[in-house]
Amino acid sequence: MKHYIYRYFAAVTSKTGKWITLISWLLLVGILSMLLPQASSQKNDLAGNIPTTALSQQAEEKMKEEFSNEQGTPALIAWFRSTGLSDQDLEQIQKLTNQLTEDPLIHQETIIPYHQLPLEAIKKQISEDGTTIVLPILFENNLATTELKVSMKELETVANDILEDNPFNTTLKDDTKLHARTTGPVGISIDATELFSQGDLSLLIGTVIIVLICLLIIYRSPVLALIPLIGVGIAYGVISPLLGFFGELGWIEFDSQSIAIMTVLLFGAGTDYCLFIISH
Repeated sequence: MKHYIYRYFAAVTSKTGKWITLISWLLLVGILSMLLPQASSQKNDLAGNIPTTALSQQAEEKMKEEFSNEQGTPALIAWFRSTGLSDQDLEQIQKLTNQLTEDPLIHQETIIPYHQLPLEAIKKQISEDGTTIVLPILFENNLATTELKVSMKELETVANDILEDNPFNTTLKDDTKLHARTTGPVGISIDATELFSQGDLSLLIGTVIIVLICLLIIYRSPVLALIPLIGVGIAYGVISPLLGFFGELGWIEFDSQSIAIMTVLLFGAGTDYCLFIISH
């Protein structure tokens, strides 16, 4: 057995074998990338972090069954003017609630009917400094973040038609305009998803730079610093389409955070293994 192992390693590390091995892995990466979807295209940000067979998940399902909450997922729209909300601002918010009551957003369930309340009643909902009021909008439960994002984009379009300027895209330092921002579970979900989706490439680049700097300090040789990165890069190129393939078949589930953690662990463990081989 040892004889065959020795012959194998002697073959792949020979002058010709090393190039055949490298080219074979690069071809494998190219073929998998062309034929299989990438992991990022199959991520599910609604995937549970704990298996459904876990006792905590079973208890949660039992709670939902016995104490169901059909109120929906809330989006809290905070309206703000640094100089204080005027009657005209409140009237525009009333027009918006009237519009969304008659023609609801995609996946919208309910909205507070400010248009049915007198201004004096609405003013009691304003913050003590008179600058802010919150408008809750409830959406359907268990919506994907992409679906919530579509609904919020539609809200911006409706608000832009009523207020002439998009209040969701204003500069808060501008005292002449009414501002609106989304918070609550819907806003947090959208921001968190965008943060991780935009962070995949940034995290990968940052990880490579940090590892490269550490290797250059350790070995003071560009060649020895690049060898571990090439090896880990090839491993990443193979793993990503395989995860995407498994996700497409429904064999596994993963979200944006899982991909980010996988990237860091892959570069960490892969670099350590390469350093172990180089040191020997």
